[in-house]
Amino acid sequence: MKHFNFIKGFLLALMFVCAAQVKADENILVNGGFEEWSAGALTAWGKDGSNASAHSATIAQSTDACSGSYAVEVSGNSSSNKRLASKAYTLAAGTYTLSAYIKQSGEAAGKFRLGYAVIKDGKIGNSDYHYLNDPTSATEDWECYGAEFTLEEETTISVLVMNSKVGNGASILVDDVELDIEEEPLNKINNLFEELDKLLEQHSLTNEEM
Repeated sequence: MKHFNFIKGFLLALMFVCAAQVKADENILVNGGFEEWSAGALTAWGKDGSNASAHSATIAQSTDACSGSYAVEVSGNSSSNKRLASKAYTLAAGTYTLSAYIKQSGEAAGKFRLGYAVIKDGKIGNSDYHYLNDPTSATEDWECYGAEFTLEEETTISVLVMNSKVGNGASILVDDVELDIEEEPLNKINNLFEELDKLLEQHSLTNEEM
């Protein structure tokens, strides 16, 4: 009976951690689908006071959406990189996946990079911008692009979609930007299995003594 109760308890714990895994896979970013706008301003993105100088692009609401009703158009500039930036988020150490759906706006194909900026004491230095891909040409159709990055300690960042100056000033469309972390729940599952092995070994030794 004790063995049965233990297995039952273990399975319940595993179900709880799996539920936590599903929750962890939910998008960390607020308004990543760009559905929420207020008086022409994009909620939780752009210059909101929390992301220092990360945001530099001219943006506009677009009805050419990958999903939902709206996407965001990020204007380009052949002289300087233009960044769409999220509000600031303070994240725990771990490995994160950043992804976004992107397509060209109009006939010209702009080039983009995904990344993040580290915010320290409310400021961003030149070395605090981290890009996860080389300048990539947007295509005529919505395509999903993504990459992983690791934070070694608790860090405050702003997520970036940069319209690169090497895209000759062409605009791009962006939708469904997502940031996920998965490591911590998976570690909890591994720890549960380690505890299960130990307890089953103890149970086996107890049966042998009997």
